[in-house]
Amino acid sequence: MTPRVAGNSLALLRVMLENESALTEEQRAATGRTARQLLAFAWDQANRNSWLVTNSLRSVCQTFGTDPEASAALLRRAVEPNHLTKFGYEEMRWITRELRSISTYDPVFVADVYSAVFSHEEVSTDPTDMSRSRILLLTSNKKQDYDHAKWELSECYFHFVETTPLIAAKAMLDVAGSYRRRDNSSQSQPEYFDFNGAKVGIIPDYSYLWMESFSSQNDDEVKILNAFFKKLEKLANDESRAREVDEIVRMLAGGVRPAIVWRRLLQLGTRHPQSVGTQLRTLACAAPCMGSGY
Repeated sequence: MTPRVAGNSLALLRVMLENESALTEEQRAATGRTARQLLAFAWDQANRNSWLVTNSLRSVCQTFGTDPEASAALLRRAVEPNHLTKFGYEEMRWITRELRSISTYDPVFVADVYSAVFSHEEVSTDPTDMSRSRILLLTSNKKQDYDHAKWELSECYFHFVETTPLIAAKAMLDVAGSYRRRDNSSQSQPEYFDFNGAKVGIIPDYSYLWMESFSSQNDDEVKILNAFFKKLEKLANDESRAREVDEIVRMLAGGVRPAIVWRRLLQLGTRHPQSVGTQLRTLACAAPCMGSGY
């Protein structure tokens, strides 16, 4: 394959995907294979063609359901740390805008996207071309483009946690951890304690300050954390979901967590003393959780 052949093939593929509803299952499967081949080819070129990469990426995301395993395996290259640092500002928005549909097929991959994207902080303000037009030039910058992908993830999270709360909980923990590391308390060391026979830990994050700050409520990470605990509260109010709530709480309380996670669990336990509260009763006696600086 040559870049010219790839470009012509991609142009035809995009036309087909614009009329996806008219395709047969066999034709849809073929579009998925073609999209993956084009993306692999585009990524392997020494001279990067942004149009070829981004439109191939869109096509793989759009045809994800034709072969979820192969699609996820290929797309994981986009969230590898080195690749994300170099091209995340350009590529991530094309993935994040399709995650709602992708989560139907592979919620674990979606959780990994949350973890990877929020673990990286784009600081470059180098300009980027929004319009790709020679007539009307519209510019953005790398940080704005990458942060838009984070915003997309915070918006998508409401659907993600609604459909797969346990997997979404794991994503929330990684997002909360990344948010803590950005804070000036990032050098704080964990304090360990015994909880239900296991050694767990709390990492001071001074969340009593930023969780009560109006400005922090618009941060994408805080929106994700709030959306998760709102869903957990809803589950706790539903007796038929008690086993699911127990599994989620055990997972949340099963390791070294930022203080905000323990704080929100304690608050949940006080509102549901006969269910969640019973599971967390030893937490209320753990000295590190009572620290005023958390």
